Amino acid sequence: MRDLAAHSVYLKAEPSLPSRYVDRQTIGEGGTCVVVKARDSFLDRPVAIKYMKAELSNLSSVRRFQHEARIMSTFNHKHLPLVLDFGLSHCGRPYMVMELMEGRSLKELIAARGALEPELAVEVILQVLAALEHCHEKGIVHRDLKTDNIMICDQAERPLVKVVDFGLARGDVLDLTRKGSIIGTPLYMSPEQARGESADHRSDIYSLGCVLHEMLTGSPPFGESSAVATISAHVNASPPSIKRALKVGPVLADKLDAVIARMLDKDPSQRQQSAGEVIAELASLSAASRDDEQAMLKHLLREVELAETRQTSRGMSSRTILKALIDLEACQSPPAEEATGERPGNPFFCMTRLLQGFCRFFMILIVVSILLWPGQRPESRHASAIGRAGESADPTRAAQSRDQGNPSRDLWDIAYRASFQVNGTKAFASPQFCDADFEKLKEFPGVEYLNLVICTIDGSGLASLVDSNIDTLDLRGQNLAMAGFTNLARIKSLESLRLDRCPYLAPSKLAKLKKAPNLKHLNLSATNLSRQAQQEIAGIKGLTMLIVDGAGGIDDESLAIFAGMPNLKKLQVGESSQVTARAIARFRSEHPDITIN
Repeated sequence: MRDLAAHSVYLKAEPSLPSRYVDRQTIGEGGTCVVVKARDSFLDRPVAIKYMKAELSNLSSVRRFQHEARIMSTFNHKHLPLVLDFGLSHCGRPYMVMELMEGRSLKELIAARGALEPELAVEVILQVLAALEHCHEKGIVHRDLKTDNIMICDQAERPLVKVVDFGLARGDVLDLTRKGSIIGTPLYMSPEQARGESADHRSDIYSLGCVLHEMLTGSPPFGESSAVATISAHVNASPPSIKRALKVGPVLADKLDAVIARMLDKDPSQRQQSAGEVIAELASLSAASRDDEQAMLKHLLREVELAETRQTSRGMSSRTILKALIDLEACQSPPAEEATGERPGNPFFCMTRLLQGFCRFFMILIVVSILLWPGQRPESRHASAIGRAGESADPTRAAQSRDQGNPSRDLWDIAYRASFQVNGTKAFASPQFCDADFEKLKEFPGVEYLNLVICTIDGSGLASLVDSNIDTLDLRGQNLAMAGFTNLARIKSLESLRLDRCPYLAPSKLAKLKKAPNLKHLNLSATNLSRQAQQEIAGIKGLTMLIVDGAGGIDDESLAIFAGMPNLKKLQVGESSQVTARAIARFRSEHPDITIN
């Protein structure tokens, strides 16, 4: 009995981990493994340690655990976990040390909130697709994608998604599963997996289609009474449509339903053939959202025209405002894809477009609700919509207003404020701002800071700023064409440039910035920077501050590249990069004149 009790304690006990990992506490437990939170006393950073339960530590399980660690150690991507160490405890139990990801699983999020808003669901799925694209390029197939294995990490600005648990993953070199065995989770299993056939990257796309369906509706496409019935449904049944569950316009609902239906096709050859192809299809949803906005506005315009048939009003009518909204929406077309190979289907780019579309849609609803509020007479609606602007339409009174310092100079000035607003030395573009509006900024020579975050431009209009006094440009999330970067380099006064959260920045584009005469500060956070792109950045000789916090592709070798920049004084890489603490310490020692954090 004493031996049996001792053995029971051994099975439940934590393995003897290296002494460097202190302050350990269990934060999760699955069927085969336990996860503890700890602090690495050597690196002074929090970590997560995953170890196998003692009762499952047989040879095949240990080999599978080691296989997972080897696969994960090849990752260098912000949406995949970073493996820091792997080893065996004194009693022979394997453990793996990873970055600590604090947050909750997608399964927990759906359980707490039910079906997610379409814009949030698309934001999550785009980040998962970015991770899958990285895996598939390495020949790695996850084979067990589900809401349990998608982590939503706590972050201040926006959710950071990471794909975890590669215990069933198959790589090109090693596959530990037997031929004909069924691998995966029934609710998310592809038909070929259900039949015991080989699974490739298209199987992951099917499983991700099940995940997206669950995010939008609250439940997976197939959830039968038993695992056998669910597996059979994956093979034989047609997936239900999601259109009725979506609270979006009909065009967008049809498009999103079509994307998911293709992901869930029984025939792998009929699905999207890569994660990048799914990203590209999701990118087209912003155009579908715009079509819904146009249809709604035109319908409301007809209603307003009927209501105003017998009414007259001085100034601007509801019909005029609606027509203006339609015209503004019609000109909001995304920049064309370049011939240089950049993809507007980049996750950050696509997500930004979708969020802009949803915001515009609800903004229009609010404006139209005010215009058509039944308690107002048409005349009072017009007066409240135009305010004092109708009075300034008279040129004489407009001149008097200018003399008196009235900011509403005339209707042309109102057109300015429809595209941007000026507050002292700062200008802020509205969603209606386009490249043609840069010319109007010449009327405000005192502007030194220009924020272009919520509009869509390709950069062709930046040529109008060449001789301006603007020294700071905020272009977060923009997808500038090559000509846009050429124009940026010609702005003589430009000292600080934000390009964070932009789509993939081609090295050829970044090379243009070498000619910027006075560029000193460059922010490239949360972008994807290839090794060649990093080398082009290092060639911008005038830079004194470079921020690459959270940028993909930044690692220890990147520090050596940036160290050669002659005027660099501050380098910010952040905790989310793949740069090791040892490399940072070495950089500080070798380059004491450069501040790194």
